[in-house]
Amino acid sequence: MNKFRFRFLVLTSILVTNAYAFGPENMLIQKFQAIKTMDAHFQQIVFMNGRKISQSSGHFVVQRPGCMRWAIEKPHPQIFIANGQTIWIYEPELKQATKKPQSKGIGGTAGLFLSNQPSLWVQRYKVSLGMSKSLSVFELRAKTSKTPFSKVILKFHQDQLVAIEFWDQMGQNSLVELSGVKVNQTVPASAFYFSLPKHTDVIDL
Repeated sequence: MNKFRFRFLVLTSILVTNAYAFGPENMLIQKFQAIKTMDAHFQQIVFMNGRKISQSSGHFVVQRPGCMRWAIEKPHPQIFIANGQTIWIYEPELKQATKKPQSKGIGGTAGLFLSNQPSLWVQRYKVSLGMSKSLSVFELRAKTSKTPFSKVILKFHQDQLVAIEFWDQMGQNSLVELSGVKVNQTVPASAFYFSLPKHTDVIDL
């Protein structure tokens, strides 16, 4: 037995033992309780019925509970900002901004999901835990059809979140891969403040 296989078997054994002792729900909460803020670059691919329909990249900042700035940089700039009460969606090329209560959520946005407290996740989703190569994989399945996502997969390398995959209630799924992840850094309040540019049309929902 080579060293890599031995280490993998040991890690899997520890993971299974912890999952049995604490439950995957508590393990997921533990991983996120220590994370107050997260800053990362992302690559996102969206699929419908197994076919890629879009690809984008950008940068996001999350501060729990409820604050998020999700900035798509390529191919078309778009900014999502949530401050705990209000969501702004700004499209510079169209000179258009949409404003709505945060309680309505944003379908298909991983950043808003991550800005929630993990205790809410375990209330709304059934959590299971497995291994894929060197990654810990948490699978969350919605308990009802009222949640924005029917399924969410969170992949960790040790304690670092490296990928998120989620399916909305219409069957569309998105894969978000993270890089340059930084946690618990000070985030200025201005990151979650939207200043309306001049000559921008506003849609108030």
